[in-house]
Amino acid sequence: MKERSTLASKELSALLERIREGDISAEDTLLEYIQAFERVDVILKQRLRAPFEDQQDLANEIIAAFIIYLRRGMYRANKGTITSYLWGISRNKIRDYLRHKQRFEKEVFFENNFEDSSEKEQEFSELRDRFRRGITELDSKYQQVIIMRYYENLSPGEISSELNINRNQVYNRLHYALRLLGDIYSRQAIAI
Repeated sequence: MKERSTLASKELSALLERIREGDISAEDTLLEYIQAFERVDVILKQRLRAPFEDQQDLANEIIAAFIIYLRRGMYRANKGTITSYLWGISRNKIRDYLRHKQRFEKEVFFENNFEDSSEKEQEFSELRDRFRRGITELDSKYQQVIIMRYYENLSPGEISSELNINRNQVYNRLHYALRLLGDIYSRQAIAI
């Protein structure tokens, strides 16, 4: 029994080396050897309730990622078996699929529930005007970072280069400016 696992381990190492060198027949041999398609199919049926077409697409993505990672030499035998590596890739792809699906459902929900764009545009316009009025009440160094970050869409690194200050100062100014804006809005709400 021990000789067989050693032989299998040597065969696996040889297959992996051939895969890294670009041998497609070695890829097919490995996929058959570990029964990759069957394993992925079982994992998807256990973990995912999705239409058949989505399951097939995801299975193809998993196998493709598995092969690509093997070609790049990313599998390490000392970290686990080849089948556990395949299972990890499957788990990650399923998680990504579910996250994407959840985001898509949220977008559809918001699109369907906020179809009256004139009201939303008016609300957005009012919020934008309140934000602009609030900014005018800030000290100039806070106005500057808010405008650069949220109107000019500069990154904190770009802002720090532009103002010749370090990133921590940019983050501190942004944080403090947003806190001040929150206080300003609270006062405005009380006054109304």
